[in-house]
Amino acid sequence: MALGSLLILNLMKILTHIFLILLFVAGGLKDVYSQNSFGIEFGHNWKNVSGRVYEFDSIRVIPDIGGEVGEGFGGLFYEYQVSKRVSIHNKLNYGYRFSQYESYNKETSCRFCPVSTYKSVRTNTLSFEFLPQVSLVKTTNFKLNLFGGINAALNFELNQEQVTIENQPGLSEVFNSLNNVIQPVSFGLAYGASIEIWRILFWAKVNPPARFTNSIEIYDQEYDFDNSWGFVSFSVGYKFYSLKRKKNSGVEN
Repeated sequence: MALGSLLILNLMKILTHIFLILLFVAGGLKDVYSQNSFGIEFGHNWKNVSGRVYEFDSIRVIPDIGGEVGEGFGGLFYEYQVSKRVSIHNKLNYGYRFSQYESYNKETSCRFCPVSTYKSVRTNTLSFEFLPQVSLVKTTNFKLNLFGGINAALNFELNQEQVTIENQPGLSEVFNSLNNVIQPVSFGLAYGASIEIWRILFWAKVNPPARFTNSIEIYDQEYDFDNSWGFVSFSVGYKFYSLKRKKNSGVEN
């Protein structure tokens, strides 16, 4: 297994362990309002990509800029109450994302157009979100929450075969280099709102644009390759159970 793959696997384990540790440590909080909740979540991202046209000598690369339907995701959430209206909501979600590029040699033309190639890179993502939230409306079986926090994601790509484009060594090199531009670890912000009705939850969330690519290496030389993606997502979840903690009473010796 390649060193990069081993690094990603180890980072995935660390992030998963952090999430599990939070589940148990948070249960030990001494706040009298503490209530721990666990559940599952499934949803869909709508994605927007921003970038620019890049030129590497005679090779031009154009990211697929703009909005698109996006992809689905699913995972777990854990929430603990720290006061009557304030709680910490944590998510551990898994999904996949596609980034697409057009590349061609601008100095080589076929009869009517440049020789173009299209590249679609699939990135599998394991993301952890730490989201403090406040309940604006709270009744027995209904809550309206606002939240905001940080997102940390592990991004890893499936191994892709090297491609040789006939009579286009430069284009082949750039085309294959696009396999390695995704950042293995990325960070961003997240904010939104949620509604809780009994044990059913609905989320609307925004992840503002954040960089997801590293520099690109072509013939052992690095070039700037700055692209960002942002997301709007809607999801639904279900609470398995809640563990309510009672107020500790003082005991005199």
